[in-house]
Order: sequence, then structure tokens, then C-alpha cells
Amino acid sequence: MNSLSIITNAIEVDESFPSVPLLPSGFSFQHISKSSKDAQIISEIKIKSILGKGCFSYIYECEVGNSDGSKKNIAVKIAEERCSNLQNEGRIYNEYLIGRKLRNFFDSSHISLMNLVTYGNFCNNNINFGYIVMDIYKYNMNDVKKLFTNNFQSDEYKFAMINVCLTLCSALKYLSIHNLVHSDIKSDNILCKKLSTDPSLIQNVVLADYGLTNLSGSPCRTSRYFLGPLSYAHIDLLDNIKSLRSDSYMLVFYIMDLFEILPELKQIDGIENARQKKTTFLNNKKNILIKSKKDTRLINMFIDVFGYLSKLNIKDCPNYDNITDIFLKYLPSLKSTLTKYDCLEVKKSGNVETKFQILEISKEKSLIFKNNITIFGSDIDIIKLKNIYKDLSKFDMIACIKAFIQYSNRGFVSVYKYNDEAKN
Repeated sequence: MNSLSIITNAIEVDESFPSVPLLPSGFSFQHISKSSKDAQIISEIKIKSILGKGCFSYIYECEVGNSDGSKKNIAVKIAEERCSNLQNEGRIYNEYLIGRKLRNFFDSSHISLMNLVTYGNFCNNNINFGYIVMDIYKYNMNDVKKLFTNNFQSDEYKFAMINVCLTLCSALKYLSIHNLVHSDIKSDNILCKKLSTDPSLIQNVVLADYGLTNLSGSPCRTSRYFLGPLSYAHIDLLDNIKSLRSDSYMLVFYIMDLFEILPELKQIDGIENARQKKTTFLNNKKNILIKSKKDTRLINMFIDVFGYLSKLNIKDCPNYDNITDIFLKYLPSLKSTLTKYDCLEVKKSGNVETKFQILEISKEKSLIFKNNITIFGSDIDIIKLKNIYKDLSKFDMIACIKAFIQYSNRGFVSVYKYNDEAKN
């Protein structure tokens, strides 16, 4: 049975909301893998601490020993495998297959999506557990928001959140290529490796958790509870239909919440109340947004985004390049100290001069400079750019360059720098 058919035959779990068995710190189990020569390799994985908890699983920070005697930290998602379909190994295995399918398509992990490394299972106290080994991310968007407490109205916060949104657009775009709907976009599932109030240092943001991911058009998994963030759910999901457009709506509702626009949409009391509030809003979205009296730049941005989404029917696949372009259109307005250099001309502010050259994205998704210096791979950051290309050291690069790199596959990238005169 191939991975696509397994995804189609999504596992049904018990109707009751499950209790998740908690494994203690220090608990260990064996992981069996194979080398390139098919030799069996046995490693010990030991739990150190809890990173997070979902509806059906815990995510632990664990330690694993390498063959050379060294140890490294990993993240491991562990769940009790309860499954009514004996042809499948369980919900968490289904999640791993989705991650593997995406990885096989890109021939590597996609920069905006959580990389699921491997799957395994073990038994403890007559309970069967499945687990997924993942890259470790210790922080999520809840942690990022805490850094900006009492500062949510600052342009720095808004700028950082739009950059996060660009990354999510990239992630959802590549899920939609496979006709997959994530349907669980929320702060707990948007992870990052480094925290900072400087937008350029919110690095390596990824969309994680494919536990509710399934093919477009498939019914939502049966449960007497709504699975996923009810506050951000589109009407399609509330009607038990996974549509591709529901992810794009969920993303925009989530970003609105980050900007504290229309908090009443988050105050939900059950599925029917959610359906009523979303219907009322979508039928009169422009007027409701204008009456919110929030930042005019953000309001106009959301009016444009919802204007695009409203043209989609239930079977349409959103064009995330178009959605990204809308966010990019408003991004510079949040930085009054920015001068833009695009692929056609150099825009100057006053007497500010630049020797900056245009960056181009190749079809192989590597970053190419006009002088033929190439950076391969997804590990592209501002410091590396400055070190390799000396002219960049004269400029104060900002976060959006990373988001552009993740998003663009159309040949050109817009790059911004601080206007030194405006900064002073």
C-alpha cells in the first residue's frame, strides 16, 4: 500500500477524547534503524523533558547516543497507538507518512515545514506507543508573543508577524501542491529555534504537526470534539469538509489574532457559535474591519487578502504567491526607515548611495549573485550573506530577506535596507 492510499484511508480514533499517557523524565527505549549497508543499528533514546502536548500525544526533548559515543538532543513525538483500522499502524504513523511524502517530493525537508526524520514503536506496560523523531525546536509563537508583551502595536512586532506569515504561505503552498490540508494552524504548531525582539533574529520558523492533515475533500476525522483551533476554523471545516481554501482562511484568521484585530472572533462557544460569527463576518468583512479602528495599513491589507479569498470556491486551490504578494505590498509601509532596491531600478532616499546588486533565485532554489557567487541549501542567513558578499557588510539587512528566499521561485527577490540617514 503506497503512502497516498494510507493518507486517503485516514485512521479513525475512539469517539471519546483520549487521555494521553505521560512518560517520565529518564524513561528510555530502543530505536532500531538501518545503515546504508542494511546493517541494524540500535540506539537508546532517553526522555529529558516535555516540549509540548497535543490532543493525542506529547512531544519530548530527548537524548540519543550516536555510534561514535557522542550524544545529541532531538525532539520525539510519542502517542499511544489506538486504531480501529488494523491495516494501518495508527494516527502517528499516518502523520509520519505525510512528512515522508513531502520530503520525497523535495528530495529533502522543505525549509518552511517541520522535518519528520523517522518513525518507530515500542511497548511499555502493555501499551503500544508510536513515535516520530523530529528536528528540535524549543520555542513556538506563544514564546515569541511574550517577548512583545505590551508592545503589540509597534511596527517591529507587526513587521515580524508579517514575515512569519510569509513563511506560513510558503509552507501551505507546498502542502497544497499535494492536495493536503493542514487544518491546525495555531501558535503551538508554529515553531522557531531562536527568540528575539529583533525581527531578523526570529529564525528558522516552521509549520509543524501533521496530525490533522489530510487530503482535500476528505471528511474531518470523527470526534465528539472539534479537533483544531475552532477560533480560526473556516466554515468548510465547521461543516466537516477539508477544503484547500480553508487553510488560507485559517492562516488569515490566525494572523488577525496576532494583531489583535476583532478579538470577538476568538471568543467562541461551540461549533454553531463559530459558524454564526464567521458567517456574519465574511458577509460584511470590509465594513467590520474598517469599524475596528485598527492600524489602517493592516486593515487595508486584510481587506485585500479577504477580497482575494472570497473569489475561491470550495474546490479551488489558493494561489499562495498571490496571497504573499499582498502581504509584501504592505510590508515596506511598516518600516519608514527602509529604502527598497528591486530588480528593475535603484530607489534612493536623499543622497543615500548603494552598490548593492540584485539577488536572483535559481530554479534549483539556490541564491545566486550577479558575480556568480552561489550559496546552496536552505541554511541562508543574514550573517552568512554579509560574510560571503563583502558589499552587503555595508548595509543593515533585515528579516524579510529570509522570508523572500523561502517564498520566491519566480526568479527575483526584493531586498530592503535601512536608510542610515532616517535611522539617525
